[in-house]
Amino acid sequence: MAIMIPAHPEFVEKSYEDLIFDALKKLPDDCFVLHSLSILDPEAEGVKKETEIDFIVIIPNVGCVVIEAKSGRVDFTTTPTYFEGERIEPYTWVYESGRPMKGNGPFRQSRDNMYALMAYLKNSPYSTLALKQKFYSCVWLHQINKKALQNFPTRTECPKEQILTKEDLDTPLESLKKVIEFENPLISDNGKKPWDYQNASLIVSHVLAPTMNLVPGKNWEYEYKNEELNKLLIEQERLLEFLSEQKIAVISGAAGTGKTMIAIKKAEIEANKGKKVLFLCYNSALSTFLATNYKKENVDYYNISQWACHLCKSATPDYGALVNLIEKQIISETFPYQVIVVDEAQDFGQEVIDNSEVDVLGKLYEAMIFSDGLFFLFYDKNQVINSDKLPDFVKNADCKMTLYRNCRNTKKIADASLKVLKKSPNSGPNVLEGDIPNIIFTNPSDGFKDLSLWVTKLNKKYTNIVILTAKTQNTTSFYEKINDQSIVVNGKKYPFFTCRQYKGLEADAIILVDIDKNTFSNEKNKLIYYVGTSRAKFELVLLAYMDESDCEESCRLLLGDSFIEDFDYKEQLSMALALNSDH
Repeated sequence: MAIMIPAHPEFVEKSYEDLIFDALKKLPDDCFVLHSLSILDPEAEGVKKETEIDFIVIIPNVGCVVIEAKSGRVDFTTTPTYFEGERIEPYTWVYESGRPMKGNGPFRQSRDNMYALMAYLKNSPYSTLALKQKFYSCVWLHQINKKALQNFPTRTECPKEQILTKEDLDTPLESLKKVIEFENPLISDNGKKPWDYQNASLIVSHVLAPTMNLVPGKNWEYEYKNEELNKLLIEQERLLEFLSEQKIAVISGAAGTGKTMIAIKKAEIEANKGKKVLFLCYNSALSTFLATNYKKENVDYYNISQWACHLCKSATPDYGALVNLIEKQIISETFPYQVIVVDEAQDFGQEVIDNSEVDVLGKLYEAMIFSDGLFFLFYDKNQVINSDKLPDFVKNADCKMTLYRNCRNTKKIADASLKVLKKSPNSGPNVLEGDIPNIIFTNPSDGFKDLSLWVTKLNKKYTNIVILTAKTQNTTSFYEKINDQSIVVNGKKYPFFTCRQYKGLEADAIILVDIDKNTFSNEKNKLIYYVGTSRAKFELVLLAYMDESDCEESCRLLLGDSFIEDFDYKEQLSMALALNSDH
């Protein structure tokens, strides 16, 4: 989706400019769209003159298009007409109502607006940069179809190639490029080099947006990026469409591919149809987060142990009793849910949940089969850290689909989290590159000091900072400082979880502590590392208690034949994990 400024404008009634606004949202993620931008020129002809531009579209490395939007019928009179008793002279552009248009018609207005924008940019502190851009103009008759345009007579000020119609709402990028291609031969290329994304962002944030107070704050770019990373990818939207035709499905995907996002969306879709939905996961922290932030009528969020206790009215989960109770509800046709969504399904492979006598997922599946309900499971085979195997139901499922594109992490973080598994991320075409994560080589006595330092640094950019440990709550070096899954740093509380506890959740910045040679000593510990690092969206920092000898041992395990003798082992380990080192 393009960067829309403002994000939620108020449209003039009957202008129907929201149709164009929604169409321009379809432009690539790096495009900027400004709506209803006003330019005030107090020196114009001795009076204040205000130019209002309907839409400005900046396409990086292509150009800037000024759009004049017109709804309804557009006429050019050749004989005198009247509007509200007033005579309208011939050769005048008028609306369907007969009211004369301002600015000598839409085409002259579009051109004048383009020149007004160019003049404004030329007089800004970024005039040198502004002069390099290529500017274009067009008129969008968004309620007129192309067939009607064929009967439009050719006029000197309005070539048909500069007129967009109703059909162009479906293909905004291709249509704008046609306008640009038509006018390009008329523009001198002398010194012209359209802005790239960085320069376009500079002009928008320092020249155009501040003019209208359109930027909500200094963190607007961060807020945009945060929205971009959390929105559904086309791949996910297609999966949701596919699931609308499926009753049973098992969906796999690596960390950050949007499994939980799709699971939540699917639950909401079915709940909106009036169906009762059971949303199950494994982690209590995740179920609490979902129940708090995605509360929805007809949707019950539980982690599996919590639901077992709730259903069986027991203090501790008894999965055998749970299965027996579900069986009774199936027979009596009293099972209360028409839809079951299971997230973190890989953790339902625990022996107490999945064995020859107790098969919780299998019994839930049976409940949906007998009630003609819907059953959807989401899992990541690389996050089997709370059990020793995938559940039998997942392994034997007939309908399996896989999500590949990462939409949570920046590319650098995704790359770093998967390196330990010897895999590479599959990110979308417009993925945020991000900064390379940092690994800080320290020791337990200096660990809290280094943690405080990095919290201070990250606090300048982010408010959502979470500290994770690669150990357990009892074995972390910060054990004495933890209170109720939080730790006080620089006088402020921050969440403190193990990687296992925080699985399924995410944060803008993650500081992963207690990294040592054991982190890379076996496959289970590597998976814990992968789970912890993949929770970070924008920033990832690792605190490692490792000397040269520890790093050498880890390098031998991770690199095998690629290991280099007598090379800086801390540096070598950092490179093997796609990290910046500080030692």
